Amino acid sequence: MIMKILLIASKSEFTDQVIRAFEKNSIEVLYLDDRKNYLFPKLFQNVSFFWQLTRRFGYLKDLSNQELNKKVIELCEKFKPDLVFIIKGMVIKESTLAKLHQMGIKTANWFLENLFIEPYKTWLPKNYGNFDYFFTCNSQELDYFPSTSKTKVIYLPVGVDPSYYELDELTEEDRKRYSCDVCFVGASYPERVEAMEYIKDLNLKIFGWEGWRKTELKSLYFGVLNTKEMAKLFNCAKISINMAIQPPLHTANLRTFEIPAAGGFGLMDYRKDMDGLFKVGEEFAIFSDKKDLREKILFYLGNDKLRRSIVEAGHQKVLQEHTLEKRVKFMLDFL
Repeated sequence: MIMKILLIASKSEFTDQVIRAFEKNSIEVLYLDDRKNYLFPKLFQNVSFFWQLTRRFGYLKDLSNQELNKKVIELCEKFKPDLVFIIKGMVIKESTLAKLHQMGIKTANWFLENLFIEPYKTWLPKNYGNFDYFFTCNSQELDYFPSTSKTKVIYLPVGVDPSYYELDELTEEDRKRYSCDVCFVGASYPERVEAMEYIKDLNLKIFGWEGWRKTELKSLYFGVLNTKEMAKLFNCAKISINMAIQPPLHTANLRTFEIPAAGGFGLMDYRKDMDGLFKVGEEFAIFSDKKDLREKILFYLGNDKLRRSIVEAGHQKVLQEHTLEKRVKFMLDFL
């Protein structure tokens, strides 16, 4: 008998990869987008204007969330899943989860956010225990949120679907847009802006959130990327920087796996959870501060053979051990 899962998550290419990973493990998946506006008729639910409108006004947001939670129960009554699997899941009410438990349906949350920043810092301690299984990509949370008689807390790093990062022949236009010595993709948090300022003369290209347009680095900003475009960038750039935001976590974030999956060279600020995932200096490279970042960039730019060796080793490690298909299999074996 095929296992059935109701997957609740915001619409994204990562969510698409997770759905594909479940299906590769012979799971029947019904997907529910938790960032739609459920107050308006179906025709308008995918219109971002109405979603932004409900977010702006608290009472509209609450009403939309109530409709979403009703939808969850209705789908469970019709679809009869064995498991409701939620990524993040802050909009799913405790009463909804209690109702699912009464229906004999197990619940799991894979939480991929920074537990030290609001609103997660307040929400997590009060709510993680409402799920049967709480999967975390950050090993620190095993100490902050211990398993109980009801809730099992399990460390599960993120991963990628390699097919999303496979590239066809790159065009001349691709190479013109993405080729550089150093690249960075992400939001313009202050610590990142400071680090990028320190290396701005090293043939740097910045992509990601448009907040970079408001910084002194706006001339080095080249826009927003989808997953396939980001893969092209990582493949074309000699060095791709992966820098977390403050406060620091142990977590190896999604970018840790995306860069080598695309055949790129990752230079990352060190995080403890990487120790069990990659070999430092053989499958990825690390830096400690902005001065060390600059020194490491210059070192690896001057050592092509070593850089290419790390690229190949990191790529093979992702293919062999860090796919979402394998993450989902681990999860299902545990369940």
